[in-house]
Amino acid sequence: MIVSEPSFVGRNRVTTQVVAWPQLHEDARRLSEWMHTCDGPTPSLESIIRMAQLLVPEPTGAELDAIWRSIESACGGSLTPRGREWLAFFTAAGRRDGAGMSMEARRLLAGDPFLTEALKRYLVAAAMLGSISVGNRSEARDLWAQNSNSIGRTDDLLFDVLRAQGGE
Repeated sequence: MIVSEPSFVGRNRVTTQVVAWPQLHEDARRLSEWMHTCDGPTPSLESIIRMAQLLVPEPTGAELDAIWRSIESACGGSLTPRGREWLAFFTAAGRRDGAGMSMEARRLLAGDPFLTEALKRYLVAAAMLGSISVGNRSEARDLWAQNSNSIGRTDDLLFDVLRAQGGE
């Protein structure tokens, strides 16, 4: 695993470089420092999202649940409502819960006015994948029809496969 799960669950400080990318290392360092000391403002949601995207593929659902609970409860549970919505999405993704992943991604797509093009792409892909994984191809097609013009580049293998699996 790229980032040690016990670092975040145990709210330990990240003192050595844990990822190759300087920005992600800085995100990990700030998040772990904040979780350990509660000093300063809550780390930016963008920083937490970058870390979560890095974490989701590797640990088990139970390991990720422990990380999300630790982040959510750190420093008196001071995450914003938007931050809690993102953690709900990452919880579903970490559990490999297709229906939940699709539902939470759709909720974020509909209700988060601060989404960058890259985050929209990520959420559209996650929602389509979640829908397809539970056999709801029409929902994946509808999602694509609603969002394909707002996510930038769509001529890549991921979206080719998702569209094909969605029955397009």
